[in-house]
Amino acid sequence: MSGIIENRKNERIVIDGNTTIFFKVEQDRFKVIDLSCTGVRIKTDSATQFSLTQILPLCELEFEDGFVKPVTGQVIHFIAQPGDGAHFGIQLLNLDAAATDMINSRLKKIKARMSKFV
Repeated sequence: MSGIIENRKNERIVIDGNTTIFFKVEQDRFKVIDLSCTGVRIKTDSATQFSLTQILPLCELEFEDGFVKPVTGQVIHFIAQPGDGAHFGIQLLNLDAAATDMINSRLKKIKARMSKFV
């Protein structure tokens, strides 16, 4: 089962096992599977964790060396993984310049680290 309402405009970077990034929604932390300057894909234990088009206010994007908060997200994509929860694509809404700069600087670091192994 899946749903999608997205139109990707930004490059997304798959987060490898050497990088830890979390997306926090209320009290729950979810591992970020991939990241772009305008969104994240997270893995959850439940395909019913969120619903398509759901707005997620006051979230946090947690990097190894800092946070971007508060972040508002909107669920724009999901794919149920039978027996393995689901992946949810979340668009980051209304990011200010400082938040966008922080995300972009982290993306550059991740890409630089990844290019060393290619």
